Amino acid sequence: MSIIFDQLRISDDGKKLYIDLHVIKAAYFKDVYLDSITIIDANSKERDCSKKEYTGISETNSNVLNDHFIFKCTCNGKSKEASLEISVTDLNAAFANVNSSGEAIDSNKPYAKVAFNKNSFSDSLLFVYVTCKGIDSECTPCVLDSSRPTIGVTFDDKLLYQRVMGYTKSLADTCKVPTEFVDFILLWNALKASVETEHWLEAIDYWHMLFDTGAYSYTSKGCGCHG
Repeated sequence: MSIIFDQLRISDDGKKLYIDLHVIKAAYFKDVYLDSITIIDANSKERDCSKKEYTGISETNSNVLNDHFIFKCTCNGKSKEASLEISVTDLNAAFANVNSSGEAIDSNKPYAKVAFNKNSFSDSLLFVYVTCKGIDSECTPCVLDSSRPTIGVTFDDKLLYQRVMGYTKSLADTCKVPTEFVDFILLWNALKASVETEHWLEAIDYWHMLFDTGAYSYTSKGCGCHG
């Protein structure tokens, strides 16, 4: 947990993923550097309930499984910060950089173990794992142990906007808060709480409950309550 995400977001058109991060600027991490950045699409495989795993996210230790990532790059040298602008095309190129055994053909380029068969990130819940190399100082707090991967989570905010605006139009017609809107608000807060407390499996479940049914649409007719 030695990484700070300065930026982790999907572009407005859903075509690009922006990642800016750095090693925490503290004496604890004077000799700690970036090792790798790995991206997992939480929608890319079905959940195996018997193993409590979902696309590489384990309920017990949140490790990345070796065969579930859509992008991985290695940070050479002694880098303490990284700035990536990743497009859907870049992910396809990463998957092409793998031989029949699933190994990187060119170790200097990003590679992937799972094909990203989408033309945008807009319907994806993305987990970004960052690992470090080097040695912490002896006084490093346990919670900041750099041997643990730092995990960032992002998705397209338009999904949230579309849902909220649909419920708002319904509210304008009926002058009553739709029951579905209350459910949505509760699920949204549950998703945020799961991410903030690193309960990844629960976060994925709430994500699907919120957005799997597609964007909520509603044509406002007006209830006439306000003239």
